[in-house]
Amino acid sequence: MAAIDSSIYNTITIESFTGNSVDIRLGVVSIDFFEDVFCPAVSARIAVMTSGGSLKDEQGVESSLYEALKIRGGEPIRIYIEANTSENKPLDYLNKPMYVRGVSGLIREGNKEFFQMHCVSREGYEDTQIILQKRYKKDNRLDQHVKDIIEDSFIDPGKVTVDTTINKMGFCGNNEHPFAAITRLASKAVPQIGGSQQTGNAASAGFFFWQTTEGFNFRSIDALVKEKVSASYFASDVNHNHLSFKPKADFQSLDQKILSYNIERNNDMLKSIQGGAYATTRRFFDPITQKVSSKVSNFFTGQDYIKSMKNLGEFIEPAQVALQDLGLSFTNKPAQVIVDTYDVGTLDKDVNTDLNSDIGQFLSQRKMRYNTILTQRVKICVPLNTNLNAGKLIEISVPKITTSKTNDYEQGQISGIYMIKELNHHYDTDGSFTTMKLVRDTYGTSNIGGDSLGAGNAVSSILKGIL
Repeated sequence: MAAIDSSIYNTITIESFTGNSVDIRLGVVSIDFFEDVFCPAVSARIAVMTSGGSLKDEQGVESSLYEALKIRGGEPIRIYIEANTSENKPLDYLNKPMYVRGVSGLIREGNKEFFQMHCVSREGYEDTQIILQKRYKKDNRLDQHVKDIIEDSFIDPGKVTVDTTINKMGFCGNNEHPFAAITRLASKAVPQIGGSQQTGNAASAGFFFWQTTEGFNFRSIDALVKEKVSASYFASDVNHNHLSFKPKADFQSLDQKILSYNIERNNDMLKSIQGGAYATTRRFFDPITQKVSSKVSNFFTGQDYIKSMKNLGEFIEPAQVALQDLGLSFTNKPAQVIVDTYDVGTLDKDVNTDLNSDIGQFLSQRKMRYNTILTQRVKICVPLNTNLNAGKLIEISVPKITTSKTNDYEQGQISGIYMIKELNHHYDTDGSFTTMKLVRDTYGTSNIGGDSLGAGNAVSSILKGIL
């Protein structure tokens, strides 16, 4: 497996507050790079081990790296790690460095020291310096607001990927920082693409806003689950027999082998019910009439909604979201009451009774979407693959646990297509690995509406989807 080969540190330099640039490659034990769809800025952790006399301090006395550099936070760190295979990409933060946010874990013994430097992208610092104070017009879509905020706030945000929304909304900056404002918009955004695979009429509210090595992403969950699968991986655990497990034809390399995996969560239906994932009742206060609505239409049921929602597996059958022996379905009986106020006339100089935004479009829908996408969580470790980013889809295939002589894949309960919620590219001189936390909304081995690579042929049988 060539992708687990050691990492080659081409450049790792840190600039102290005095302006001196110091090469710390020989002292770096490992580097961990992090992305997360829940985090608007990428980060890194650099483990350093050095001995006394590494550098001279301002008095010219030989000192340890920690003492001589006097790391305070805010120091730029330029990183370039060469690709360890022809398929992988280098980790390149030369022209646009990361910045130290703090130091932890300082250990000293004799003339040796160990510590960890925690770094964040430049945008992580820039966000703290920008305060939004202007008024954003109610005639503009939410995706237009997001583009404006990113363009106005960051010097060089890199590639910006923003999905189009159908809903418009005006708001005031209210002294928020860009990350907070965009994250708030993400929870209210409804994608332009239809959420219903059958009618195309419904849309699943719910976006993620995060940063990768390429730039910022403001993407709808609906769009993410329809993307093509970026990579396929297989596990080779064989229980109770001595067959030698070999990759099937769909897997061309041992770089596609899962080194370890752990099922962190299969489902928590009770928590999902309590979170309003399947059905809610909505009560809206109208400041014009001074009344609280009690219309039947404010009852949001997942009965028709979830079975047509775009998924990473099969359609969700409402009949199976129930206490099976009692026939009590949770999709037609609300477990939560959502209370909110209509946004009327808040951005108008004159009297206006028009809605600034239709809260009925997203309040219940986003609860369902955010809850269901986190239904299943699996953590895997694979050989380093720097072509992967948070938000991409991968497919995993896990063999059956059986006493019979077979090396067939398990179909649907674990195997299938997942979205990368977060990842950690680990670089050190002994090996290079990518650890990922994967999530998905339903069981089964094929995402409806998306395209699959590799393992889709090996696990062609699809189980009936349940939640």
